[in-house]
Amino acid sequence: MICISNIHLKPGYTDEDLTEKVCNILGCKDASSTMYRIVSKSLDARRGYEMSCIISVDAEIKGDSEKSAARRAKRSGADIIYPVTEKKYGQPPVKRQYGKRPVVVGFGPAGIFIALLLARNGFAPIIIERGGDIDERVKKVDIFYKTGVLDESTNIQFGEGGAGAFSDGKLTTLIKDTNLRCRFVLETFVRYGAPEEILYESHPHIGTDKLRCVIKNIRNDIISLGGEFRFGCRFIGYETDGNNIYAALFEASSGMYKTDADTIFLAIGHSARDTFE
Repeated sequence: MICISNIHLKPGYTDEDLTEKVCNILGCKDASSTMYRIVSKSLDARRGYEMSCIISVDAEIKGDSEKSAARRAKRSGADIIYPVTEKKYGQPPVKRQYGKRPVVVGFGPAGIFIALLLARNGFAPIIIERGGDIDERVKKVDIFYKTGVLDESTNIQFGEGGAGAFSDGKLTTLIKDTNLRCRFVLETFVRYGAPEEILYESHPHIGTDKLRCVIKNIRNDIISLGGEFRFGCRFIGYETDGNNIYAALFEASSGMYKTDADTIFLAIGHSARDTFE
């Protein structure tokens, strides 16, 4: 597989246009034998230049060697990288069981990925979220918009998905993502229902409605891996034996509770000022 960069096409191009361009660069007349995937796409709208889409793809030809494909691509004047090294975000270790189940406080962006990685690695986390699940949040926020009545625990700031679940679903990514952590986040979103275009668009955008479905899919996967969710529960502290944590404390509408834990992840977001205090 080789990476072909700086492919210029006019805005509004079709998949057939891109396929034809890639085939021409690779010197392949049979489009059915050419396989490629879009790596990045951006819009060049600089003054003095004709507006165009700039695309990079990883491509290969069935039954053809990378070296010969690279030679033909170079003769066409294309910018290529050869060979393409497949990179993956650090693979999880072998699943293992844990003594006390870790507690994750908050299920916004940080809490989502902490809980997901813990669940995938066999830790069966307990997730404490002061707000409601995403469906309850939608109802409570709608009531707030219509009546001005605020639920102090389930609102635009608090609840499953964090504040981003009620924004427009934009993503901020790093240009130099050497550890591929941002790539891992994007691939995870796609795996759970986000549009594949976020993997290569220069300004990736999921969309609020789709993002809510993605969040629910992630939650259900965590549950299937042994995770447990406690919505409507606010973290209020922990107990120690002098050196080590041995319990997490939280409160719900029905009273105060304690759960055994020697590891607590605080993913509480910027609005939980009472917890910070």
